Amino acid sequence: MCLGIWGVLDYSALAQDAVLHQPSSGEGLNSVELVVLLRDADGGQNSAVISSGSKLAKQPLGSCQCKQQNPEKQKPAGGPLILVNGHDIRPRSAEEDVEQDGELEQTDELDQHPPQTGEAEGSIDDELGILRVRSHPLGIDSELGLLRIRPTDEVPLDVEPEATRQASVFLTGRANVYGGGNLFRTPNPIDDRIYQAGVGVFAFPSLSEDTRLVLSAETNLARYEDLSVVDYNELQFQAGIRQRLGQRSYGQINWRYQDLSTPGSDSFFTANYVELLLSRRDILNNRTWLDTYYQARVSSSDPKEFSRFSQIATSSLNYGFDPQTRVSLLYQLFLDDYTEIVRFDTYHQILVQASHDLSSTTRISLFTGVRFGSSSLSAINFDDTIYGASINVNWPLF
Repeated sequence: MCLGIWGVLDYSALAQDAVLHQPSSGEGLNSVELVVLLRDADGGQNSAVISSGSKLAKQPLGSCQCKQQNPEKQKPAGGPLILVNGHDIRPRSAEEDVEQDGELEQTDELDQHPPQTGEAEGSIDDELGILRVRSHPLGIDSELGLLRIRPTDEVPLDVEPEATRQASVFLTGRANVYGGGNLFRTPNPIDDRIYQAGVGVFAFPSLSEDTRLVLSAETNLARYEDLSVVDYNELQFQAGIRQRLGQRSYGQINWRYQDLSTPGSDSFFTANYVELLLSRRDILNNRTWLDTYYQARVSSSDPKEFSRFSQIATSSLNYGFDPQTRVSLLYQLFLDDYTEIVRFDTYHQILVQASHDLSSTTRISLFTGVRFGSSSLSAINFDDTIYGASINVNWPLF
């Protein structure tokens, strides 16, 4: 969740580049698209939900000691979102057993045969005299009192409570504003702000203990404050498989389709992506953790000059003041190799982000940072100072 904002930043740049550089320009499309973690039950990155482009989602992901929204985890009191096989594994005390069972019923008896005919009721000892033998009632102990026994087939020795069902389908909503001094990456910087809003449905059905499907459908609107000619709408679908690789790491491969259109519904950009994501979380102490990601992506787009092979490396150092509030220092490296034209981009982003959970479903974030880099095309200028704010909501459906 801590990394959701950076996807917002360069996703809008994708549309900007697509609009400003039409096929005749010969210039490519720059975009940075994030696959955001939904905190898994494995403690790997919760938070939240897979997203790309400008989408910020939670996950639950994945397992982190920070608070997340995945969709697939419950939170014990005072701790992070963690489940142990969906069960309460506390040992039951003897007092709890007695309270549950009530008064146990007698089912066994000791042999208490009456004396046979002609058999003496007692026996005689030369020193002690007549010794009379009396059989005690079943289960009487001078210290414990009456003990009643219940058959073992009526009282299971190990009763597991029913597992808590975890939500795997979520409805998401978001709104954000993003601004910068060179929003369109042009040699002559253009200062503008973009306002975005969207809704989506994300599903993470489980295939096995360590494997899940990742399915999503989203629609988003983007409107610029000054340069309204590049306003756009977006529709996106995604399908993939996520595999847990370790206690706090996972891999994911998926297909994604994206369509950008003008407010009049005229499509000006479409793309199909095949993506590979590797994610890892390292817990440094009870308040600090490090998230690292690697994403490789191949895209085939229309216009064709935007087709490319991209690699994104991300590292995020996070500090939690409490389960609801955290700050993050984020560094990203982007390598874009365009396949249809001669163009190669290398650029960096450094961001500082502060996030606070207003509730179990709602998070607000503020961020600021810088972007810099170079391109083989002289018409591309990455240098910029960026800032923004967002609010994201995840509602578990079922």
